[in-house]
Amino acid sequence: MVLFLFFIFFVVLESLFLPALIGPKAFLVIPLFALATIIYSRRITLRLVQVVTFLFFTEIFSGARVGSFMIPFIITAVFYVWINKFLDVTTNLNETNTLSSILVGILALNLLVYLYSFFFILNQLSYSVVSVWAGFKILIQTSFFETLGWSVVLVMLFKYVIKTK
Repeated sequence: MVLFLFFIFFVVLESLFLPALIGPKAFLVIPLFALATIIYSRRITLRLVQVVTFLFFTEIFSGARVGSFMIPFIITAVFYVWINKFLDVTTNLNETNTLSSILVGILALNLLVYLYSFFFILNQLSYSVVSVWAGFKILIQTSFFETLGWSVVLVMLFKYVIKTK
């Protein structure tokens, strides 16, 4: 229930308040929240189903194409689950409350959101590698510090406020 309320808050924030205050651009708050939910969960399959459901409702209410948010997210989540099998990142992030675990969480979240963004741009631009790379480069140049700031906020939120079990 708490995840659902935070999800609604971030949807309203990204869709309504931030564009009204700053202007229309890519904020990546919802993908960051979705990926943080997966990173800080011990039951990844349950959270994956919940987040895909959240993203489905986001697509419906935002008027986006069905699958435009979910397909890149599922690819990124499968990549994270595959990496997590070898490195056991989730246990290390949840068990310790040190500065290094916070920094690793921020780094992992940033890397995953940029991987998500790459697949999202690839899905939107009809699989042209040159245009995807140009769009991805523009995204990194314009949103690096915003993504870093939001990932710090979300890591602190999941590490100290939500504490998913």
